[in-house]
Amino acid sequence: MIRIRQATTADTAIIRESHQLAAAMGYPYSIVLGSETYYPRAGYLPAEHFGISAPAGIPSRNLMACPLTGTAPILRGAIRYAPEFGLESSPGSTPSSPRPETT
Repeated sequence: MIRIRQATTADTAIIRESHQLAAAMGYPYSIVLGSETYYPRAGYLPAEHFGISAPAGIPSRNLMACPLTGTAPILRGAIRYAPEFGLESSPGSTPSSPRPETT
């Protein structure tokens, strides 16, 4: 039991330090794709609470965001992943569908 608690405390400390560094760099949010039971203890909520949509195929409960300042703006839009992740950035698309070209 003690080892599990120590690991939890260390994890939370690392996350909080990361939040402080990101806020100092001017980032309004920290966004993670992870466990809906792990990240809330570090201040994360489902990203949809802040107007952030998950890409198709990603459960919205697993895309979590944590505001880093008291003035973090409410956003409206979807997360865009780099092509290397193999995920589409727009809600409703499928990971295997090609991106539409824009003119």
